[in-house]
Amino acid sequence: MRYADKLSAWTPSGKTNPLFVPPHLMPQQTERPEPSKSDTEVLEIMKRTKNWPPCAQVLGINVLEVNQAEGRLVAEFDAKPEFCNPLGIIQGGFLSAMLDETISLTGVTYSGRQSTVPTLEMKVSFLKAAKPGKLKVEAKVVRFGKTVAFLEGALFNAENELIATATSTARVVPFPK
Repeated sequence: MRYADKLSAWTPSGKTNPLFVPPHLMPQQTERPEPSKSDTEVLEIMKRTKNWPPCAQVLGINVLEVNQAEGRLVAEFDAKPEFCNPLGIIQGGFLSAMLDETISLTGVTYSGRQSTVPTLEMKVSFLKAAKPGKLKVEAKVVRFGKTVAFLEGALFNAENELIATATSTARVVPFPK
């Protein structure tokens, strides 16, 4: 039996729906390991680190808040004039990168820094133009399974206006021991 045929039994109409995932195939929430460090300690480590990936350095990341238990992280970015398109607004790829970086860090901290979460797919909705200056991203874990994580983020300008939102599907990859 083909996978698509199996799905048809789960759709209300009985027709194959490739976007429908039956409940038994949804990734299960895994037990989150107890963090070895407090939120304050993790935040201090992030503020002291000099080993940010080059992309995070270019974006000017500054982590403001970490809540491992809730799976939340807030980061601030320095949107530079060099990120602007000819209209003088920040190009969407830079905004997407800011969302992706914060969302990924959220997954890493939620796992107790036991796993990395490379993005498999990300959908971004741009709601308002962003100008150079400080931008803030708030990200959270929606569901964190053994192999797949679902995360989301929202990007705000200095006036706390919503600029863009993102949802992300990521692969959970344990760090080598």
